[in-house]
Amino acid sequence: MDEKRLVEKAKEGHTLSMNFLLEENYTALYAYLLKMTGNEEVTKDMVQDTMIKAVAGIKSFRGDSKFSSWLIRIGINTYKNYLKKHKIPLTDLEPDLVSGQNVEDEVEKKNRFKEVVERLKKVKEPDRTIFILKYYEGYDYQEIADITGVKIGTCKSKMHYLINKLRKEMEVA
Repeated sequence: MDEKRLVEKAKEGHTLSMNFLLEENYTALYAYLLKMTGNEEVTKDMVQDTMIKAVAGIKSFRGDSKFSSWLIRIGINTYKNYLKKHKIPLTDLEPDLVSGQNVEDEVEKKNRFKEVVERLKKVKEPDRTIFILKYYEGYDYQEIADITGVKIGTCKSKMHYLINKLRKEMEVA
């Protein structure tokens, strides 16, 4: 069954269709929020809150974007609300080492990943969201513009500026 049909069924109250949509998009939502928060426990809570909001608001989903884009948009708002409510710095992300690969390479990747996450924590919204959606989640610029409400040209401009800034900072470090 295609996504549009699943959404229609979910809007009609078909629980299995809604569950399928959420299961299909769980990993992408979790990965996105983990990159934003850098904290697994906070991420789990935000994913749960986001999915509850999606279930409650499915009837308001117009279908002019992919379901995953709509879900990420809810996740972004959940994240922003969390920041406003708690006003606390989030802890470092500790990605697990991937087994079966060269440990030295994995340690280097982990250190570079932590460095990027630390630098991204200092980047203001929506620049951080644009970067994560593009480079970690694989969205194209049109989808990013739809999710964030930022014009496509502005998304590209912000991305170009941020990449150059991160490169310079990481070369110096």
